Amino acid sequence: MEPNEIQLHCSQCKKNRPITEFDFHSSGKRRKSCRKHAEIRTNFDNWDSFMDDVRRFKHTGQGTTLAAVKVFQLNSLPVPTINLGTNGTEQAEATKALANRLVKLIWEHGGFRFTLHRTYGRTMTYYCCQDEEKSKVSKTKGNVLARSMKRYKCRSKAAVSIDLQAKTATIAFKHTYHEPYLDKHVSQEISEWLTNRISQCSPAALFRAVKDEQVSGYERVTHDQIYHLWRGAIKQFWPCDSNPPESLRQQAESDGLSITISGDIASFG
Repeated sequence: MEPNEIQLHCSQCKKNRPITEFDFHSSGKRRKSCRKHAEIRTNFDNWDSFMDDVRRFKHTGQGTTLAAVKVFQLNSLPVPTINLGTNGTEQAEATKALANRLVKLIWEHGGFRFTLHRTYGRTMTYYCCQDEEKSKVSKTKGNVLARSMKRYKCRSKAAVSIDLQAKTATIAFKHTYHEPYLDKHVSQEISEWLTNRISQCSPAALFRAVKDEQVSGYERVTHDQIYHLWRGAIKQFWPCDSNPPESLRQQAESDGLSITISGDIASFG
């Protein structure tokens, strides 16, 4: 070190080092750590390989754990190009949108839905929506169509960190297997439409009617969604038996009526 050479404090070494050992960011600002800690990464993970791991995990047995830390180049990810903007607010919104999209892809390929719980800087932390230790309070209280989601001790976490300088995304993922989440959400319009008709028709008839009447959101609704909502709510209308036709028959007999059931039509004698 030359006499009187300017020194900077390295945030990693916790020591003063010559200023010449501190490189510059692409923004023109000098790094806070010396060159010893600023080696450029040349080996990155492959997103398709990670998705293969996620898909295989979906078919493993109860109690199996998938744990991985992956680093991807932003331009290699299957997400639309995001305008990162020029100010802090725009960059924060863009990085959050990117992280949300990556976590949604994990859900689409693996069947496990993770929801955002906190944001710290450029790191977004998500937990499995079925993690009993991290679950949020339900906002669907009082809705006849709402069904409680089964919870598990799955010790979940997905932390997504976006580095705009290095143009990388790091995902620290951990999850213990359980029965994958089934999306039962439908549009508010369909939910209200079903509430008024759910005791009158079979799931198949309801599904056909939603499509025929083109209730808002009908393009995305599935038969499984209608069935699960119907099955959860119908128990309140048919208390005698879990099988609606049998419940109807028992209720009619208790009222002194005879009944004949054919398909979706019930005739009283």
